[in-house]
Amino acid sequence: MRVFFVMTLLVIVVGVAVVPTGVPRNVFSEAEPSKIPNALLAAAKFERLSSYAVSIAVSDHVVSRGPGMPQPETLLTYIRGRLFAGEVQMTAFALERAYITSQIQGWELAANLCFGKRAEELTLADAAILLIHIRSPSTVWDARADELRARRNAFVQGMVENEYAAPNDAASAIMSPVSFCKA
Repeated sequence: MRVFFVMTLLVIVVGVAVVPTGVPRNVFSEAEPSKIPNALLAAAKFERLSSYAVSIAVSDHVVSRGPGMPQPETLLTYIRGRLFAGEVQMTAFALERAYITSQIQGWELAANLCFGKRAEELTLADAAILLIHIRSPSTVWDARADELRARRNAFVQGMVENEYAAPNDAASAIMSPVSFCKA
């Protein structure tokens, strides 16, 4: 029984590695997680942005190959990403390519345009706001400051409850003013 399980697992892993269809297995390797501030990386991991990275990779692959080509398998892309790149690399890929608003793509540009900061200066509060914008880039938050504040605070509290952020960092984030991405 154990030999059968091991052999089956080996066939699956080898199959995932060499199956020629789908997104190339090194698609996530261009991302640079070392540039991402710890607060933003922790928030993105809490938000499970590695799964969103798969959607972006599949979409980019379909666009680059043109119409009429079969769509790559999403689960295969996710497994390849986790095996060959890892969660942090996939998360960095998503942060670099995700739309923050309909006109701002990537966390570095958003740091400058949304918060008026250099990328390495982003705080936990800023990170939470960016992740909220990534999940709903077409929403205009200016007129909905109370809702954005409540969502940011719930997001930060969830990070504390799941041990992605320290309680004192979260308290500071909750007390900070809300910034909007207006571009």
